[in-house]
Amino acid sequence: MLFIKKIIFYITLLFIYIIIVEFSSRTIIFYTTKNTNIYSFGFKKNIKFEILDLSELHFNIENTKNNSKKEIRIIKKENNNIKNDTITAWVYGASLSHGFSCGEKSSSWPNELHKINDKINIVNFSVPGVHSDYSIQKLRYDLSKNILRKPDLIIWTHRDEELLSIYKGINRNNDRINNKFRTKKINKTSFFFLRLNKTAESKLTFFKIMNYGFHKINHTAFKLRDKIKLDNNDYKIAVENYKWNTIDAIETAKNNNIKKFIILSLFSAEQVKNKLVNSVLLDEYFKTVKSIQNDHKISFLSTSKGLSEIDKVNIDNYFCENHYNLMGNELVSKIVNSYILKN
Repeated sequence: MLFIKKIIFYITLLFIYIIIVEFSSRTIIFYTTKNTNIYSFGFKKNIKFEILDLSELHFNIENTKNNSKKEIRIIKKENNNIKNDTITAWVYGASLSHGFSCGEKSSSWPNELHKINDKINIVNFSVPGVHSDYSIQKLRYDLSKNILRKPDLIIWTHRDEELLSIYKGINRNNDRINNKFRTKKINKTSFFFLRLNKTAESKLTFFKIMNYGFHKINHTAFKLRDKIKLDNNDYKIAVENYKWNTIDAIETAKNNNIKKFIILSLFSAEQVKNKLVNSVLLDEYFKTVKSIQNDHKISFLSTSKGLSEIDKVNIDNYFCENHYNLMGNELVSKIVNSYILKN
């Protein structure tokens, strides 16, 4: 009888600790976001919680029922000084769009685009070493903060780095992807713990944060990219993950009355030379983007089609270690600018 009482006592104590830690976690998140919906996460299905950057305490808390009614207010007064004929464009991508990879004078194509057309006000949210999982969360975060002027145009430039979703693991769109690509069977015990892990992440903020931190450390400590050998199915899964993130980005733009959305495919030297290592990835990418373009009525620009025959012959002159140098960024900016002026 005493033994049973001890078990009940320790179980009760454990639950008290969980409640205290969970409440503290939600309070810290509330303090950084000022969003009371965090206290409803796990209790209401329409409340979505995402971790954007744990080191800087950047979180997304979204009430999916209110998306269509959401209005973005302009807070910074200096943004109101932008002329009416100016287009504000937000750019999302990885290192090719972030730029400055080839020395101090290399610049970035968004920066060069603003130089040749000062009527395009660029905000470049691109970050080296990320894929579209990061950018869709960043887009929602940037809009929810209501600090910058809402964009007239979103330029979405992810492609080759989508393989990171395989190296890091499919998280954001796992349910949607598994409906199309069946994963390998696992034993009942492993399945139980996976379901337990998923349930805990959907209910407890501190567990979600701990899981996020663990995966970050694990990815840094073990160079998974060197250990995982990708096959054609992996490429297809990576593009499928990209598809759902891109559709979410398009819907987010529409819900915020952002009427223009461009998917931008940046040319690579291998693409122009037809010496692609991951041709399946590129084939799946273009097929998927065409489908998204038709279904969601958005724009698509493949910069490789804007290259002249001379550009193709001298393609190596626009790169340094697979990134654009200054000439490359200038060339991309001219192609993008010409497309925007025509559309």
